[in-house]
Amino acid sequence: FVKNVNELGNAELIIIPGSKNTLADLAFLHEKGFTAELKNLCGNTWILGICGGFQMLGESVDDPHDMEAGGQGSGLGFLPMTTVLEGDKQLEKREYQGQNWLEGLCWSGYEIHLGRSEIRSNELESIVKNDASLGVIDRKQKIIGTYIHGWLESPEVTRRLLALVSPEPFDIPFSFQQTKEREMEELADFLEEYCDVESILRN
Repeated sequence: FVKNVNELGNAELIIIPGSKNTLADLAFLHEKGFTAELKNLCGNTWILGICGGFQMLGESVDDPHDMEAGGQGSGLGFLPMTTVLEGDKQLEKREYQGQNWLEGLCWSGYEIHLGRSEIRSNELESIVKNDASLGVIDRKQKIIGTYIHGWLESPEVTRRLLALVSPEPFDIPFSFQQTKEREMEELADFLEEYCDVESILRN
């Protein structure tokens, strides 16, 4: 994470993550100078927006029903897309299949977002089969946006992403899921050795 806008220039990949309050975080980017710097870097440095970060990449985010904080905000303007925060929160975990840039890949992930985004262009490449709204790439501007969480837990997707940043091959020997499961096993072994687990479970 960066706190100073001047740090962005050193990055080879900038990730705008999800948000609990998209409009408030978008206002922060505008007020602190991040928007101007991102626009300077656009086309030279890859920028990835995930979930709320994806929504911020568009032209506007509107919250007419006060689902978060209410109001409307101008987006970063990188994608021809508008978002309205309305309806029920989308919550789904499933397998996804890639296309175009992610052609041939299949990975597990999940969606947990509020709002509907409308993309008003046929020139953007969809990166998820059967649903163009879940992710797009603009190779010229070096912009990627997706509603899918957890896709970087896939070593195949991560390699494909890092290949955009550097021609050097990246060796990812373990998936995030394998690493997480191994650490959970180590934690369980630790608790069994040093704690009275049966007593804890009874209480």
